[in-house]
Amino acid sequence: MNKNQNTIILEKDIIALIKKKNTEISDIALKWELFNYINRKSLIKVGTKKYQAYGNVYSYDYKSDITKDIDSFLSKKYPDIKMVIWETRQLNEWLNLLLAVNVIYIEVEKDFIDYVFSTVNDIYGKSQIVLLNPDESTLSKYLREDLIVIKTLYSKSPLSKKDRKIKLEKLAVDTFCDAHSLGSSGITDVLHGIRDNYAINVDKMLSYAARRRVKKEILEMREDHND
Repeated sequence: MNKNQNTIILEKDIIALIKKKNTEISDIALKWELFNYINRKSLIKVGTKKYQAYGNVYSYDYKSDITKDIDSFLSKKYPDIKMVIWETRQLNEWLNLLLAVNVIYIEVEKDFIDYVFSTVNDIYGKSQIVLLNPDESTLSKYLREDLIVIKTLYSKSPLSKKDRKIKLEKLAVDTFCDAHSLGSSGITDVLHGIRDNYAINVDKMLSYAARRRVKKEILEMREDHND
């Protein structure tokens, strides 16, 4: 079975291959063999009954000390609030023209955003500018190193279970929707860089893209890169 990194492997095809080798396999044995096959072949789940060869596991350490401090503080202060903390410097991994200014984003579920904004502004507002849901013109006006932006977290956002760092499925879609300053080539570089180098859950990405009403556009970009 072809196992290139970007090839989607369907569970039904794996089952068909197993049954071809053992036509009398029981249902229980089939489940175990399916599990063993996936592990032996180093496949990662990327959707409902869909698998892909393991790509690199994405890992990012905050470059800004302020981001590290904010993450640590908010994790202790609001451990149960859904939140994503990330910085635009993460995008530099995939860009030819690197972003000169780092923006720190704190995305918070709607019902708690005012509390988090007040807390962050009280602590960091004396040394940094803290903005709440700014529009593009306001963001451009106050753009500077380690600008702190607090935004409403979109419902159905892919979230990490182990920390508050942004997942690639969310970063890809948000970059497509919001990173106007990157230009079309920059956005394309980010999406293709994520896709070509890391294993992501395609179903989760497209579900979130549908939530943000760009599923068709994301699919078209993927298809354009399939040559």
